[in-house]
Amino acid sequence: MSTAALMTWGRRRSTSRRIALSSGPVVFAVEDTTVQLTWRTLPVGPVRFVTDRSRVEVESDGGPGAVVLDRLDPATDGAVVVQTTEGSLDVPFRTLASPPGAELFRFATISDVHLGKSTFGLRHTISEPEVDEAHPIRCARSALVDLTAWGPSDWSSRATSSTPTTRRRGHSLRTC
Repeated sequence: MSTAALMTWGRRRSTSRRIALSSGPVVFAVEDTTVQLTWRTLPVGPVRFVTDRSRVEVESDGGPGAVVLDRLDPATDGAVVVQTTEGSLDVPFRTLASPPGAELFRFATISDVHLGKSTFGLRHTISEPEVDEAHPIRCARSALVDLTAWGPSDWSSRATSSTPTTRRRGHSLRTC
């Protein structure tokens, strides 16, 4: 396999199945007018994500990331051209059809925040040992900023306090 990582399913080595984990970029989510790409690694430096109606440029540090491209046409096949210092790649997608009728209500939710965790990723192999603010707090704060900008009629959260220490320290979405 040409991918950098493999995940083994099953307990017996001789009969285990393996699936490839892509380093990306891959389509993570689509809506009627947006597509989100995620990646585990990209070359360090400027990275451009281009569709026929949208363009986003980010500065890659070589690690994981995500980008959302908007202003796309509903129910349409397209491709995001990802341009790095090492070349380019087309990532195909299909946007969803728009829901019928006028918008009646917006509801947002934040879940699986895992307050108190210091590791993340597959098998919790990624850690940030010496940071001023743990990634769950940064992620929750960012989600709340995005949620507020989106303008929901109502919202809900499910924040898991994952350790007794976290519960004692009083981490909650109110912290954000």
